Amino acid sequence: MATDYRSEAVIAAPILAVAAEADSLVRVEAVAAWKARTGAGFTLHTLPGGHFALRDSGPALARLLADRLAAPTGEPEMPAEDPRPWLPFTPAPPRGRPQIVCFHHAGGSAGFFRPWLDLPELTEIAICPIELPGRGSRFGEAPRADLADLARSLSAILVGHLDWSRPILLFGHSLGALIAYETALRLEGRGLIPRQFMASARRAPDVPTPQPWRHDREDGALLAELSRIGGTDAAILQHRELMALMLPAIRADFALTDPYHRPRPARLECPILTIRGRADAEIGEADMSGWAAATRSGCTRWEPEGDHFYLADPATRNALAERLAHLVRAAP
Repeated sequence: MATDYRSEAVIAAPILAVAAEADSLVRVEAVAAWKARTGAGFTLHTLPGGHFALRDSGPALARLLADRLAAPTGEPEMPAEDPRPWLPFTPAPPRGRPQIVCFHHAGGSAGFFRPWLDLPELTEIAICPIELPGRGSRFGEAPRADLADLARSLSAILVGHLDWSRPILLFGHSLGALIAYETALRLEGRGLIPRQFMASARRAPDVPTPQPWRHDREDGALLAELSRIGGTDAAILQHRELMALMLPAIRADFALTDPYHRPRPARLECPILTIRGRADAEIGEADMSGWAAATRSGCTRWEPEGDHFYLADPATRNALAERLAHLVRAAP
């Protein structure tokens, strides 16, 4: 009966397909054909062994299913939004080129990544900095304080705006790494797997933020904390009227990151590169180690010279650009 079975039906649920690499009865390519039977995302996971690989790989498959259950699935679809405010430097879809989507730090803006557009190593790559509401070109908008809502909006925008036939890398710095990770989980839930996720200067999902949390501090204490962390010009911090306008967005950013904690992180299909400045007093080396548990495809690390805002150094930025270009060139 199974031999003669044929169906062209397409289901509305995502499909997770499992294939054995050495299966002589059902080849991996045949299992991959399930992709045409869903309109909601497809993921193919391979196991070593033959047709009865589950006898040896049962525990590994159980962990895979547990990870998928822990991932943010079954969330309501977000209505379509205009992608241009979110991607001010790439308002037109970047067709035919690899893309690096950049997520900024708490209190930052898409302008933090503006120098990347002029780096010679990245001229053949579309640099796509994200602009969150409440800052930069979106200063007049209310900031977002719900991480799940924000990640759903971003995943919906990136699904429609990017060229997924080309390699796509996600780079997040500090808070941006957290937003990028949650966005990547939702992209993968739709069957769209980034080539690489880069977590820069951000503790792993299973490491809670030490208290007292910054979004609860009064204005003077919050300004002192911003001065300690760095990344904000001292003259701007001393400008009371300007900071009074900026603090609501900064406080909302910290409200996204302060309470965040995944004791058992959902694992990505894509590999992870962690980056931490060796002199970073905000994020320790041990804080970053847990990122290895947030992927099924391997985690590597790079520790350049510098502190929490190591990217401000042009030489380090150029070295990172070379690494990014290499990652893109290495993509199949």
